[in-house]
Order: sequence, then C-alpha cells, then structure tokens
Amino acid sequence: MDPKTKTQSLPSRIIEPFTETRSKQRVLLVEDNPIDAEIVRQMIFQAAHAVFHLEHVDTLAGGLERLQHGGIELVLLDLSLPDSDRDQTFARVYSRVPHLPILLLSSTDDQEFANRKVQEGAQDYLVKGQFDARLLLRSMRYAIKRKRAETALSQERELLRTLLDSIPDRIYFKDDQSRFIRINPA
Repeated sequence: MDPKTKTQSLPSRIIEPFTETRSKQRVLLVEDNPIDAEIVRQMIFQAAHAVFHLEHVDTLAGGLERLQHGGIELVLLDLSLPDSDRDQTFARVYSRVPHLPILLLSSTDDQEFANRKVQEGAQDYLVKGQFDARLLLRSMRYAIKRKRAETALSQERELLRTLLDSIPDRIYFKDDQSRFIRINPA
C-alpha cells in the first residue's frame, strides 16, 4: 500500500483521505446530522487554501473515543447529539481534552448559553445557518492560534513560578501602589 494514500483504521469516518503531509491540521467534527456534516465539509474544502484534514463522527461517544487516539488539533462540536445532553456535551469533551480548542456548533441562537460556554473554555460558538465558509475557516484558525498562545503563556507562567520558587535570591514584585503582589520563598 502506498503510504501517501493510506486511510486510518480508526472507528471514525474519514471524510478526506489521510495524507502523510504534516501541513494539514487535523479537525474532528462531531455532528450527528449528515446534512450539517456535509455542509461543514463543503465549507472547509470550498476554499482552495484550506489546510484542514477533517474526520467525522456522529456521536459523542465516537468523538471521545477518537480523541483518545490523539493527533487532533481542533474539535468542531455539535451540542445536540443523540447520546449527550446539550448542557453537558461541551463539559464532557473539555474535561477529556482541555488542551484542544473546541468550536461549538448549535442550531440554537442563545447568547447567554454561548457566553457561558466560552467562559467555560470553548473557543467560539457558531449558530448553524448563520455562518459561511469564510467565518468558519477564520474561527477555526483563530481558535487554534489562541489555544496555542494560551498554552505558551501558561508554560511561561509555570516556568516563572518555578524559577521564583527555586532561586535562593530574594525577589518580589510590587504594583504601582507599592503593594506586594508576588514574593518568592527566599
């Protein structure tokens, strides 16, 4: 078998053949409606410059199983799945892969719910039928970039905290009102 055109032997349905090129960003679409899944697929591949490899599963259980195998860089998550409650769908995925950006797709335009999910860690909330290919692709790219920036910032904070806690010199930080905001153990 030619390694450049092999397909993956995972339980998920592959929408696009897997190629060995690492330039494509792997996206998992968790969507139970085949028409909505096809619309998203068409939007992603409509742009000639799209660099996404899309995998599709139609249940939350299938999505969680696929995420265990790794290699996914973004999750497009429908909130209305047959095997999950709308309010718990995001929480179940986020608890398994908090390091991945998750874009929520919903047929309900509920701004309060959307704001709550973004505050809980979702990168964006898109209402089906109210976004086009350009908005979807931009949201996907920004979500990946934001999540990478968040991860890098978190690593830098951890490095600084470790350095401050380990260095024998006395170090402290004050705010503009001369209040101590950080003091190392020394």
